[in-house]
Amino acid sequence: MQLEDRVAIVTGGARGIGVGIARCLAAEGAKVALVDVDGTGAEATAATLGTEVIALAADASREADMAAATDRTVEHFGGLDIFVNNAGGASPDGLAGTGGIGNPFTRITEAAWDEQLATNLRTTFAGSKAAIPHLKRRGGGTIVNIASIAGLIPIVATPAYGAAKAGVVSLTRSLALELASDRIRVNAICPGLLWTRAWETLAMMMKMSTPRYADLEPREIFPRPGEAGRAARGRADAGGRRQAGRLPLQRRRPQHHRPGDLGRRRDHAPGGELKRRIGGDSMERLDAEDRHSGTLPTVSRRQLLVGAAAGMLTHPWLRGRALATPLSAQSFGGERLTAGPRAEDGSMVSGRWHPSFTRVRDEFVRNFRERGEFGASVCVIVDGEVVVDLWGGVAVSSTNEPWQEDTLVQVWSSTKGATALCAHILVDRGLLDLDAPVVKYWPEFGQKGKEATTVAMLMSHQAGVPAIREDLPRGAFYDWNLMTSALAAEEPFWEPGTRNGYHAFTFGFLVGELIRRVSGKSLGTFFRDEVATPLGLDFWIGLPEEEEPRVAPTILPPLPKLGESVFFDQALTDQTSIPYLVFFNNGLYLFESDSRAAHAAEIGASGGITNARGLARMYASLAGGGRGVALVGSDTLARMARVASATSRDVTGLIPTRFALGFVKSMDNRRQRHGMQDSVILGEEAFGHSGFGGSAGFADPRTGLAFGYTMNMMGPGTALNPRGQSLIDAAYQSLAGPVATSCARDRIEHAKPLRKLVKGVDRKLASAQRLTARYERTGKVFAGCTGEIDATLGGLQMPLAELVK
Repeated sequence: MQLEDRVAIVTGGARGIGVGIARCLAAEGAKVALVDVDGTGAEATAATLGTEVIALAADASREADMAAATDRTVEHFGGLDIFVNNAGGASPDGLAGTGGIGNPFTRITEAAWDEQLATNLRTTFAGSKAAIPHLKRRGGGTIVNIASIAGLIPIVATPAYGAAKAGVVSLTRSLALELASDRIRVNAICPGLLWTRAWETLAMMMKMSTPRYADLEPREIFPRPGEAGRAARGRADAGGRRQAGRLPLQRRRPQHHRPGDLGRRRDHAPGGELKRRIGGDSMERLDAEDRHSGTLPTVSRRQLLVGAAAGMLTHPWLRGRALATPLSAQSFGGERLTAGPRAEDGSMVSGRWHPSFTRVRDEFVRNFRERGEFGASVCVIVDGEVVVDLWGGVAVSSTNEPWQEDTLVQVWSSTKGATALCAHILVDRGLLDLDAPVVKYWPEFGQKGKEATTVAMLMSHQAGVPAIREDLPRGAFYDWNLMTSALAAEEPFWEPGTRNGYHAFTFGFLVGELIRRVSGKSLGTFFRDEVATPLGLDFWIGLPEEEEPRVAPTILPPLPKLGESVFFDQALTDQTSIPYLVFFNNGLYLFESDSRAAHAAEIGASGGITNARGLARMYASLAGGGRGVALVGSDTLARMARVASATSRDVTGLIPTRFALGFVKSMDNRRQRHGMQDSVILGEEAFGHSGFGGSAGFADPRTGLAFGYTMNMMGPGTALNPRGQSLIDAAYQSLAGPVATSCARDRIEHAKPLRKLVKGVDRKLASAQRLTARYERTGKVFAGCTGEIDATLGGLQMPLAELVK
């Protein structure tokens, strides 16, 4: 054992990183004292680590407390060799109110500022001051300070925390020089995202708060507290004795590791990578890079005008055909496939699939083996017959609890499809008029230019209220009256009906309030009574408490680098923009969406909780197979599938989008410039909705196909990612229908004359766009009209572009 008989103190040792550090030190033979203001928690932790671990209650920010705790440790163990200043950080509770985390500098109170410095800097001062005399008497030793990437890189809305951690970095370097002659090494660890449940919120905020974060990452991304312990141990063992004042960093894209990854990657060997120190000249280069101010890439008018389809064209060549053999005449497979994050952990893909849909099963397994899937489910229904029903992987990362047949997960914006269906049911019954002004049902909504807003505008993302400008308090999304009142009083960002902008979170409150006022039932109750119960769905908008144990926590996605997403570029660089308001002004809902309060709330835009089976069965009722339950008539169903709005540049998402009334239509943006390629590629007559992170559900009435996919490992982007899209492609392949990745090319091979025709029309559209731009410059066309013309022309251009890929 490398640390046998050495004595270590770990502050903040009751939980989180402190526990991981203490466990690693104890495993190498060190005698450990856990110091924490939570004495009871420290004692409970010490009891799990062996007989050579003691617990001491002390406030790490108080010099007297730390001196007393250090003296008691030395008295008990006979000396001191290692001191880890771990106490500090920012709990999720610090994200609200006037706390030092999660607020711009101008909103931080003096008390909050002092609290952050006391928690994150004074603790290092007090601990080091208490430790140094004992280390000198020992003839040398090690001090390890837990700093943060926030101490090296400016992060939006964390100025006090970042300043405190920068102080830790500076103090580390100063002490390293001062104490070198006493053979005391002083180093720091600068972790980035720390994947513990208690720190998920802070980690997400850090990753979302700076565009340059991806280029300045810690050399080690600690997926579990134990990895921080290995890093600390690497600084305390003999291999690190000649190193001091170093802060390991990396410049590669972070990875969200899963169980088993650390054992497979050589660079994650205990203490391995973190023993390689970056010298002072490297740090200077990093500082210079951090000072560099990049500019966002410009976007030409031509690029923005490759728009979404306006519903004028339908593609019969995209239509699938029925299976050659009736499904009822064939049997399901029943094999149990080994798959998952690692084969040796027992994770499995379970379920059943029709032999004709083996492609879907194979892609589902590939998702685990090659595309980073963690836990997921997929369900495909054709003409009311279940042809694929699979689930697998891990549901709860902290316990490796497997994904079960009845595991549920939040599906984010896939919820919008359920909310829209509720509204269409009322339309079908003649209780809600799509062309009527919203004020007919909701008089208070008629304020500040919204008087003429129609129900259809609300449902097609044209209402002009995709966000709220006034700061929302924490928990605002759980207060229905607060949100609907705020939206009623909000001034629209554009004249309703003149532009399209995805209403990412507000859609559920807007449409849900109409449902409540017309039906007399809350959104969640209406959905349960009129949709979920008749169809037998395990699908909730407002989860009952007794169902909570079945919910798999979501695993947050990696954040894109600057230039990889136009939406995130603007959200992270412009605090007045709609993307910023959507992402950050939501009462912290986005950062605590796994809480019981969030699950219980009826959040119709993003709070639905179900699995792939629930999504597929809901859409099966709209694709020709709903257990004999017809939720809407044929006219309403046809209206649900039609494109209602399209644009070459969505005001919120900043990419071309197409929407039916409450649903997403096929959007193939792969030919857009980098950062604008988020896509949802379906058959042209299909309609449904994808969700943040990659979940999806849709119906394709032409083929009788209904599809659902849910997962807990959220992927990048704002639409589908390769995991979900590959399953959709495989489902269409199995139907011998449209295949998202190759159907356009195959069509052209059999339709050469069509290529010439389409290119000719495309040239005419491009010419009309140039003429529009010239007329705007010369004043012949008002600027307000230009956007509408662009959207119309762009809407025609997208389906044409698909034909000539």
